[in-house]
Amino acid sequence: DADNRVLRLRDNYLSLRGYRLPTEVEFEYASRAGAATRRCYGEADELLVKFAWYVPNALGQPHPVAQLLPNDYGIFDPLGNLWNWCLDRPRKFASTPVDIVEDIEDENLQIDNTARALHGGCYTDHAFWLRSAYRYKDNPSSTPSLVGFRLARTISPRQP
Repeated sequence: DADNRVLRLRDNYLSLRGYRLPTEVEFEYASRAGAATRRCYGEADELLVKFAWYVPNALGQPHPVAQLLPNDYGIFDPLGNLWNWCLDRPRKFASTPVDIVEDIEDENLQIDNTARALHGGCYTDHAFWLRSAYRYKDNPSSTPSLVGFRLARTISPRQP
């Protein structure tokens, strides 16, 4: 609605098969690639240059995707290179699985200049900051050269 800038989602929006920005939860899950550590490959800072563009190896600029190693899910550059926009607004992290489900199933998404979550860090960051849970926020109308985006896709579950 143009007056209060609210997008009302259809009741079945989670079953639609369209492309969209990932939620914070989805981005972190994809970035970790099943690891319980702060990075997809473990904790060692010295291995980060094999997976991420950041201060020691980026030479002050972003790089094309897929020049370094992917994580175990085959995703390149989830850390470093460019910040990634997320669909949702930054808020306290969920403390229970119920909180996560309620977050994903929120039926009202504001389409406005309210801050959105950014994940992954960028090429101007140091190793300390590049971890799967690291996040920032910015307004969608901002156009910094440090931010990019990835797409997520909602798919229907397989039918037996």
